[in-house]
Amino acid sequence: MKKIFLGILISVFMIGCQEEEVITNIKKADTSQVNLARLENKNILNFENFEELEKAIHEILESDIDILDRSITDLKEKGRISLLLAYNLEEEELEKYGLKRDDIAKVDTGDRVLLHLLNSEGEISINRDIYRIDGDFVYILKENNEEIIKEFLSEFKEGRIKVVNKKLLKYSNSLQVYKHGNNKKEKYAPVKRTEYGNFPNDGSVRVKARQFEGHWFFYSSVGALTKTEQYWNSWVNVETTNRLKFSVYFEAFSIFDPHTPLFGKTLKDDIIKRTYAIDKVFGFSIGSPAPLTFKAQDGLTQHQAGWYGNNSHTVNLYY
Repeated sequence: MKKIFLGILISVFMIGCQEEEVITNIKKADTSQVNLARLENKNILNFENFEELEKAIHEILESDIDILDRSITDLKEKGRISLLLAYNLEEEELEKYGLKRDDIAKVDTGDRVLLHLLNSEGEISINRDIYRIDGDFVYILKENNEEIIKEFLSEFKEGRIKVVNKKLLKYSNSLQVYKHGNNKKEKYAPVKRTEYGNFPNDGSVRVKARQFEGHWFFYSSVGALTKTEQYWNSWVNVETTNRLKFSVYFEAFSIFDPHTPLFGKTLKDDIIKRTYAIDKVFGFSIGSPAPLTFKAQDGLTQHQAGWYGNNSHTVNLYY
């Protein structure tokens, strides 16, 4: 087993974090030829418009290439450390690339597409604006200015500024702030459900099952994730046979009316693959702001993994 770890456009695809724990042990050989000088500009992905971003997302979702492998290739060929990859690097690897764990953006989602698109600071550039997700906020910057974000956070923590969930605050001519509310735990909050199931005859191996929904101002999605982890001083990803089987009914809502669905879709699939993880984005929305939010209303996701071919374990999550 190898250790390693749709706002004007509307696109809904029937296809197919920070994580709770630090995932480690990406294969060191995969990053041995990285040109460290390339990392100095932080390699923010730049999209001229949302149409271009839509095409990129569509290509990722239809590809057979595992998203983590795609991030590894980006590091080797472009020197870009995606947020997905940053969450999967060992401490010594982070140090090698001049990163500290505390400086990595905190984005709590199971959506590996989003994590791949963001750099280690949670940034992406669209139509000359920089969008940065970190913690409870999405920052929209006209230029990459770390100091103005620090200034805002200082005033916010001191209570001099109030930020309302799902409302865009214009802090200055160069900074707008959106409190996304994806981390809230309330009745109508986005689903962010994670469960673990240890193998009955091998407690060092577990299946991680996750359902996710989220609206990050410029991007929103709904989906599910299966992966397998093994304990080696900490829980690490392992490459094995993962399975994600689902029958799900979800609805899309306008961001201006979270109670009246615009449409609904039922999706069914059974994906089995030897990989580090299997994830499925049931639907997504992009724009400034992304015009839709999604809510899975009924159904089941089954998360299964095989281990050495002679046993498997399944975690069922119901909506």
